[in-house]
Amino acid sequence: MNTAEVIPMHSKPEEKQTPNPAWAFNLDPVHSWAYWDKAFSKEECERIIQIGNDRTIRQATTRGGADKVRKSEVAWLYPSDDLDWAYRRMTDIITSLNDRFFKFDLFGATEGFQFTKYVAPGGKYGRHIDSSPGTLIRKLSFTVQLSQSDDYKGGDLCLYLGDKP
Repeated sequence: MNTAEVIPMHSKPEEKQTPNPAWAFNLDPVHSWAYWDKAFSKEECERIIQIGNDRTIRQATTRGGADKVRKSEVAWLYPSDDLDWAYRRMTDIITSLNDRFFKFDLFGATEGFQFTKYVAPGGKYGRHIDSSPGTLIRKLSFTVQLSQSDDYKGGDLCLYLGDKP
């Protein structure tokens, strides 16, 4: 397993809020997000991209159908796509992050890996929440950058904890 440093990026445990004076209670220690550096080597990323490109790719949509939030293509990748090694790696990383920062009761992946291609000009996935009523419960979401960031312009992942990313 990769031993890269894991850094929580939002919570500041040293900053204590004043508890309700009517009843002392502990504040929720769950972090908003964290990251793991270098989950896959360059060669492993290229292999995942090759497998993703070989799968059936379709226009991505969100629950509402016609979409102003998203312009991309997707394919779904599963362990049976010669990706059991990638699933094992991500399982180890997600379990480690969850144990350290989130403490959710995780029981497995209920969806495949969504392989997403953004094509210039205009490829995007705008501000959204990774859940909606009537769908599978997503306790944690993760994003893996497979391509080299100097191969394109834009494409920054923005996390919103309020109005500003």
